[in-house]
Amino acid sequence: MSKILHSFLLTAALLLALADARAQATNLFVSQVPVAPASNGSVFSTQPKVTLRDGANATVTTDSTTVVTMTVSRNATVVGTATATCASGVATFSGVGISGLTSATYTLTFTSSGASGGLSVNQNIVNSAAAGPASRVMLSTYPGVAVNGSSFVTQPVIAIRDDAGNLVTTGSYTITMTVDQSGSVVGTAAVTTSSGVATYSGLGLSGTADTTYTVTFSEAGSVLSPVSAAVKLFAVSPAPSSDTKSYVNYKFTAKTRLLSANRGDAAISALQSGNFKYIFLAETDAHNLLAYRTDNGTLTTLVGAAGSGNVDGVGTLAKISYPKSVAVIDDSNLIVGADSGYLKKITFSGGVSASSATVSTLLNTYGNVDGSKTTSGSTAITGLGVKNSKYFV
Repeated sequence: MSKILHSFLLTAALLLALADARAQATNLFVSQVPVAPASNGSVFSTQPKVTLRDGANATVTTDSTTVVTMTVSRNATVVGTATATCASGVATFSGVGISGLTSATYTLTFTSSGASGGLSVNQNIVNSAAAGPASRVMLSTYPGVAVNGSSFVTQPVIAIRDDAGNLVTTGSYTITMTVDQSGSVVGTAAVTTSSGVATYSGLGLSGTADTTYTVTFSEAGSVLSPVSAAVKLFAVSPAPSSDTKSYVNYKFTAKTRLLSANRGDAAISALQSGNFKYIFLAETDAHNLLAYRTDNGTLTTLVGAAGSGNVDGVGTLAKISYPKSVAVIDDSNLIVGADSGYLKKITFSGGVSASSATVSTLLNTYGNVDGSKTTSGSTAITGLGVKNSKYFV
């Protein structure tokens, strides 16, 4: 009898231990996969559900306190409510979504905290193919060479974008240029966008020569955030320069030196020709590489006018996501480091211009990985150096 009782008690203990083990959450499972909304920046049309599961992959129905938080991978942000509390082992989200590049694939990470904390699960999602609501005015092409009383040699081009930088092709907006310091506008100050873009014609400035003015492009209804640029006004058209070149690399804050906000860091990679220099600007948040010519104030977009991404190619057909640092190799080559972990090489085939700038990838792995070329990488490249044909990041 004692042996039977002992066997019964042992079996009962094992069953209780097994039941207790099954009651402990060991993993998360995305039981309802989110679906992207009709437009970027809105909440998911199908909200995610995340289930707490035990070692046998059964739902831990006894847990109604664990909190699950959703985050999203680089170059996107979470919109709405990023947390949900479990009810009978299931966390049902409500009013959450993401904002990022249209049609891009992002990784959602769901992480638990509380009673069943420390668990996580990933879920990939393809973002909406449509841009979100228009939120800001951006300059695709900056005004260049401002001669007093005349039109800009390079006319500004305006683009309407959403919070993530996607071009908004719907709607029509009237954008007007104004100028500070009692300067006056030459030509027609207002243009109307078509498919999200507007190009000025015959626009210029009148004021005091050798003065740097700030021009601002704003939307008539004050719905969109405006954009500004610094323009130096010349008395006459600057004279051409000789062809003597020299190189120097060092970093400075472009906002301070060029009086233009939100440019991130820059390298005055002084590719000098006679009495002027090219200043290469890594416009981090706008994903652009710009060239500023010091003798005439021309600011040219060399790479990345189409927004974020990492695509090799020529000029504005190429993309560099979050460019951060620049260094000159010689009079025909630059290297550009990015927060996205990419190292790019820019080769000029005929002078410093978008049409002659070819972008190629040297490193393309995000993370700290040793190797050669495209198999190696860096988490973020915030500084560069060149010596004896070697690149230092």
